[in-house]
Amino acid sequence: MASTSEAYSILFKLLCDPGDEVLIPEPSYPLFEVLAALEGVKAVGYQLEYDGAWHVNFESLRAKLSARSRAIVVVSPNNPTGSYLKQGELSSIESFGLPLISDEVFWPYSLSESKTRVTSALSSARVLVFVLDGLSKRCGLPHFKLGWVTLGGPAELKEAARHRLELINDSYLSASTPVQLALPRLLEIGSGIMGQIQQRCLENLAQLERELVGSVISPLFVEGGWSATLRLPSTLSDEDWALSLFHQRGVLVQPGWFYDFGRPSHLVVSLLTPSEPFQQALQQLRLHAEAEL
Repeated sequence: MASTSEAYSILFKLLCDPGDEVLIPEPSYPLFEVLAALEGVKAVGYQLEYDGAWHVNFESLRAKLSARSRAIVVVSPNNPTGSYLKQGELSSIESFGLPLISDEVFWPYSLSESKTRVTSALSSARVLVFVLDGLSKRCGLPHFKLGWVTLGGPAELKEAARHRLELINDSYLSASTPVQLALPRLLEIGSGIMGQIQQRCLENLAQLERELVGSVISPLFVEGGWSATLRLPSTLSDEDWALSLFHQRGVLVQPGWFYDFGRPSHLVVSLLTPSEPFQQALQQLRLHAEAEL
């Protein structure tokens, strides 16, 4: 398939009939609702909560289950919270008995250590599992359009799903043959690119923590990925913070509502930015926040 976005589309075709539901984390990837709606499927959000670290709110997840629920989606590490799925969370999700779609495109980009995170949802043996990955994040090559899905879980369920996925993929043939044939070499090249991306993210995260210490802006704990989330004073909405930063300081950030953050005020910043402009933007961000109080 051409991308992980297309992988979601294919999996929603596989698992759902029109009007069925998939459970998605909030905050998270902002295209879930669009991708589901294009397949006639409803995306139903369950909450991630923050108490110094992010975790799944299982009361919220349980409350959102219905007779039309067909799959649970997790993103590990999540975009943009950077939180990995933990072993205890995976066990609890398995207990619901629904197929699990695990987006692990950011998995290699660890920014902290943890003994409790799940290496991959493929470790599950109780439910049908679909793990998503692709060249865009794995190798930093978004222009080489190729994504893939790895199946896990009980053998009988995997085999049935594999046959149906082959039929769907053979009907569309969206991934180009040259990219598929080049995949081994691209992954080889990508390992070096991945190391450069991770190093920049680690350096920028350390810079962010230094620049904002003692300020009115609170960086939230992040375990992995390419983004960092900031909590700002609620004197402005996250949209007003983002717009005023852009118009008054020339700093571009994303407002929290874009990722379905439930409470103001949050901003999301990219850790991929080159180091010098990233530091300058952080300085402007701090000055702007203090000036607005």
